[in-house]
Order: sequence, then C-alpha cells, then structure tokens
Amino acid sequence: MGCYKHRDFFIYFLLMIFICINPFIKKAHSTILYDVISFDQEEEEKEKKDEEKEKKNWGKKLDVFFNINQYSYSNWSKGGVNSLSWSSRLLAQTKYTGEKWEWEFTHLMEFGQIKEGDGQIKNSKDKINFDGAVILQTSSFIRYYLGVSLLTQFARGYNYSVTPPEPQSDFWDPAYLTQSFGLQFQVKDVLDSKIGAGLKQTITDNFTKYSDDPSTAKIEKFKFKEGIESKTTFDMQVMKNLNIRSTLNMFTSFQHLDEVDINWDALFVSKLNSFITCSFNIQLIYDEDVIDKAQIKEELGIGVMLNLI
Repeated sequence: MGCYKHRDFFIYFLLMIFICINPFIKKAHSTILYDVISFDQEEEEKEKKDEEKEKKNWGKKLDVFFNINQYSYSNWSKGGVNSLSWSSRLLAQTKYTGEKWEWEFTHLMEFGQIKEGDGQIKNSKDKINFDGAVILQTSSFIRYYLGVSLLTQFARGYNYSVTPPEPQSDFWDPAYLTQSFGLQFQVKDVLDSKIGAGLKQTITDNFTKYSDDPSTAKIEKFKFKEGIESKTTFDMQVMKNLNIRSTLNMFTSFQHLDEVDINWDALFVSKLNSFITCSFNIQLIYDEDVIDKAQIKEELGIGVMLNLI
C-alpha cells in the first residue's frame, strides 16, 4: 500500500508541476511562433520593397509612329501626279539607375518610301541609330560617362537627280562607329549633354567616298579619327499636346580642329487625340569629308503614334 501511495503522490506532484508551468510553456510557444511569423512577414515585406525599388530603377519607353499619304487624280483639269508615300519611326529607350552606376540605351529606326506616277519607288528616309552609355554618378549634375554609338541605314540609297539614278549608300556602307569618354551634364530628364574625348570609325565597302583619303593613291575603306565628341539631347513636353525632341551630335578631329562634323535631328510631335498626331521633322548634316555644304531634310505629316511602353 505504501508503494502505491508514493506512486500516486509522485504522479500528483508531476501533474501539479505541469499545471503550474503550462502557462509559461504556452506563452513561450506563442512568443516563438509570433517571432517566426513576424520574421517571415518582414522578409516578405523586404522582398516586396526590393522588387518595387528595382522596378523604380528601370525606365522604359517605346514609341511607334506610322504615316501614309496618297494622291490620286482622274480627269483633273489642273493636272497632278498620282503618288503614294509612307514613313515609319521607332524610338526605344531603356534606362537603369542604381546607387552609383547608371546605364542607358536608345534605339532609333526610321524608314520611308515614295512612289510618284509610274516612276520607281524611292526611299524618303532611312536611318538606324543605336546609342549606349555607362555613367558614374558623382553629383546631381556633373558625372562621368563611357559611350558608344552606331549609325547606318537599312537599304540602298540613290541620287535621283541624275539618269539613271546613281547609288550613293547601302546597309553598313557607310557605317559610323564612335566611342567616347568624358563628362555628362544632366538636368532631370529634359536636358542631357555629354562632351569628351572620342574615337570615330567610318566603315565602307563599295561607296568609299565616305572613307577614302584623296591625298593618297590607295583607296581606303576604313577611316579612323581621334578627336572631341559632343552629344546633346533635349526632350520636353513643352505643352499639353506638344513634345519636342532634339539631338545634336558634333565631332572634330585633333588633326583638323577647324572642321566640325554636325548631325542635328529635331522632331516636333503634336497629339490631335489619343492616336492621331501631327509631326514635323528636320535634319541637318554637315560633313566636309562628303560635301562642303549643309545637307537639310524636312518632313511634315499626320499619322498614328502608339506609346507601347
């Protein structure tokens, strides 16, 4: 009997201990569980914040413009020539902004054609332009940059002022490659100006007038220049329905500092509604290696513009 009494007392003692410490066990368990849940929630919130921050660091833009014009005459007493023309423009921009480094890439592609009466189809515009830059952020205005660019065209170009039309250029003939390193001055997303030491290569195949040195007997298909390059971009919504984008590229070689290659392209776009736009584009090129006169091209049209991104 004494044995059973001791056993019952021992069981009773253990039961009392369990009852006394049970609230503390529950509290500890709840605290641990709360800490685990809170840690998971904090990790999830941190991941979400990191994802949102990463998205904010990216800037993307994709605009597509298409324009078509058609004229048709039948028994028209004042005369006229049936014609059909079309043009297209694609502008894609990608920009990433980190804590210290920033990189940006711009693609600009244009192509257009025109046909008058029974004449042949002629190219009215043709451009492939890629620009890229890696930027070291040192202050809010002045920064260092390393940039590269490519300029060429899609199809063969002709001089239609002579008969038969004379070929003047083609895809990658010529192609202009430039690399530069220097300082960047930026005011928000409106004005971006870069200036620095630059290298410029002109690559040709059949149309060597863009690369050949007339002072030598050999015909060069590759021309290399060292000099100073400047590139300024102005992009601003000046009015509710009017946007102006202007790009000015200049290059002068160390051998001929008095000769400056200029390529200026300005586009004025006015939105008539959500899709229909009126645009005016003017381009000026001056390159004494090709012709010692300013080359000017203008285009005015109404078409459809889509802001895809």
